[in-house]
Amino acid sequence: MDFQAVGTFTLMILLLTIMPGSNGALILKTVPQNGPLAGILNLAGIVSAFYIHGILSILGLSALILKTSQAFFIVKLLGSFYLLYLGISSLWQAFFSKTASARKRAGKNNRTGIPIKKRLFLEGFLTNLLNPKASMFYLAVFPQFISLEGNPVLESFLLVGIHSMVVVMWFSFIIIALGRITRALSSMKFKRMVQGATGSLMIWFGYRLLTYPQKS
Repeated sequence: MDFQAVGTFTLMILLLTIMPGSNGALILKTVPQNGPLAGILNLAGIVSAFYIHGILSILGLSALILKTSQAFFIVKLLGSFYLLYLGISSLWQAFFSKTASARKRAGKNNRTGIPIKKRLFLEGFLTNLLNPKASMFYLAVFPQFISLEGNPVLESFLLVGIHSMVVVMWFSFIIIALGRITRALSSMKFKRMVQGATGSLMIWFGYRLLTYPQKS
């Protein structure tokens, strides 16, 4: 793999990353509600899922899932329902913030931070892992940049690493910006607006994934 191929792939990944998607919607939901650290935990889960997608693509399991209608349907159904769950939860917190905030404060007082951190990590991990579009992207793009003369497995992980690095840089910028905006506009009305908007966006992405057709 030469530098031109790496540069082309990086540019492609950058354009793909800045486009609106379920990962970005999750970050937009989490940071105003729980702060920048929570967004970083979401991001860690998102990046971890990229490596799972990469491994599955290398092993050929992604191709098997995408070609098998039942497996594709199950993965798509799980992913869409999970996004719908996150969206509905966000809308619930936006419209019933008093009771939700009271429960959240009670949970923080009665529990350690470990379960909350795991939940935030898993939100990012599952949002990305249960999206079959990521597997489709890797299967469609990787063969165009991997040279058969070299080490396909090593070059595949190099591409996943580049993808992860671009995602971390972009969403770190988003998290920092959102953190500053949230501190400047820390009113409950602003948080409700953000939760309502991102909750609706998550539901939209869940619906889009649910109606996403299987490619032959």
